[in-house]
Amino acid sequence: LGAGAVGVGAGAGEASERAREFGATEEERNAATRRGALIGSTEALPLGRVFGPIASRLTGELGEEAVQTIGGRIQRALRTGGEEAAQEAAAKILQNLNERGYNAEQAILEGSGEAAALGGGAGAAIQLLVDTFAGRRAR
Repeated sequence: LGAGAVGVGAGAGEASERAREFGATEEERNAATRRGALIGSTEALPLGRVFGPIASRLTGELGEEAVQTIGGRIQRALRTGGEEAAQEAAAKILQNLNERGYNAEQAILEGSGEAAALGGGAGAAIQLLVDTFAGRRAR
């Protein structure tokens, strides 16, 4: 719930600021903000459920014991990083499509690679840290 609320606010804020910087009318800005809030709500989507079956086929099913090993931790970090990269890229593309409502020149894929790299790297690093420290506490 908290991630969803933060995501909605961030998505709405980004859309509103993009529209303001472009010089969109108040009506265009309000419409972009509403769509941006919906885009931001994707932060709370359980992408693991969407991409989990695909990732499981590629990396094999991870059990609790596998997470305790270095290889298991790396696989889990890569899976989490991939899910976060996909979510961030999708959100950036959706924001670009939203901007096209008042700026026909906005490129659809602009910034999506960078967003994916940053989100994926952060997601993988945080997952690796969580698994490492949680594993030490369990022992």
